[in-house]
Amino acid sequence: MIDNFTKFDPTHVLYSHAKTQYPKLAEFSNLIFTTSKANQEEFAKTGLPCHLFYPAVDESFISKPRILPHRLSGEAPRLGYVGFIMDRTDLDLVKIAATQRPQWRFLLAGPQYPAGYLDDSGLLELTNVDYLGPIPQEDVPDFLRSLDVCLMPHRDNEYSQSMGPLKLYQYLASGRPIVSTDVAGLEIVRDQIYVAHDAKEFIEHIATALRTDTEERSAERIEVARQNTWPVRVREMLDVVRKHMGNT
Repeated sequence: MIDNFTKFDPTHVLYSHAKTQYPKLAEFSNLIFTTSKANQEEFAKTGLPCHLFYPAVDESFISKPRILPHRLSGEAPRLGYVGFIMDRTDLDLVKIAATQRPQWRFLLAGPQYPAGYLDDSGLLELTNVDYLGPIPQEDVPDFLRSLDVCLMPHRDNEYSQSMGPLKLYQYLASGRPIVSTDVAGLEIVRDQIYVAHDAKEFIEHIATALRTDTEERSAERIEVARQNTWPVRVREMLDVVRKHMGNT
């Protein structure tokens, strides 16, 4: 169980499927894996064993420790977000940061939901904001490595609370510093990221990361990603399955 689509847009096709299928989990399952505490609490109500496993990262995302690109190029720092751009994405926060720091370049990549979601935000009117559209999965690792800071400006709402943010582990694997809002899913990597509680802190954390990040910090983040690859996570999940089978 990854995202809980009963907390999502009721007009989306996945909402109706979720409303129909989630209540049937107890009929067809022996145990449930979730990627968020909110989902674990929700689906534990089925009476089935419900285990929390945070997302992981594909090994192709693992990078080498490097200093920030803007220090070598002398160009404007590149700050990036990858993922669905939708109600969970705090576009107001990004707009405040981009407006107050015109010397920084903000790059947004990923599909919009609904289509044209960015149009009314005013973000695309700013000269230091670029929307790149969806990026092929195989190109995402190189894109992340091209950034100076990875951003996760998520709103704290029912849907985001049900999520285990996959991008967080992809960001860590890139070695780049990460600035996030204070949302669910940060628990086991909180020491490796900057967490902002408002726009002021969001901007300050980006500035700090640009000023102080080192190859040593980059290596620490990459090591955390190595400990959370999908082969590691699957082995952990299989251990639970074996234990459950031994108890039945």
